[in-house]
Formats: sequence, structure tokens, C-alpha cells
Amino acid sequence: MMNVVSNTRVDIVARGVIKGCIESGKDPAEVITIFRIPGSWEDEGFKILEKYGVEYCDRSVSMYEAAGKAVAKLGAS
Repeated sequence: MMNVVSNTRVDIVARGVIKGCIESGKDPAEVITIFRIPGSWEDEGFKILEKYGVEYCDRSVSMYEAAGKAVAKLGAS
């Protein structure tokens, strides 16, 4: 589960995490269960994550709710 702190450039973090996954030979959509990304440049970050099939939550979802989504997703696998 990834969580980005508010006021962080979400697009930069999303690009870095996606790049790290790809460079390590992993599919970002399979490695990242959920990405919670409140911060600046959210729309650009959403587009990057969508492009790679990574599920994300915006600032309306609490950390508790995001963790529950991650656990539920892992339980469904």
C-alpha cells in the first residue's frame, strides 16, 4: 500500500514508483495493492496510475478505509 502525504507532488511520486516497479521487472498493477494520493498535481498522478492499472484513492478516503480496501483486495486474490 502506498500513501503520499498531502502537499506532495503526486505526479512525481507516481512516476517514480511506476518506474521503480518496471525497472525491477514487476507489473505495477500487481505490486501496488492500493495507492492513496492526496497532494498537489493529483489529476496528473491519477492519469499515470490509471495508465498502468494501479488502483488509487483520493483525499476523500481515509487511511483506515484505504487499508481496508488493500486487505479486501488481497483477500480476493
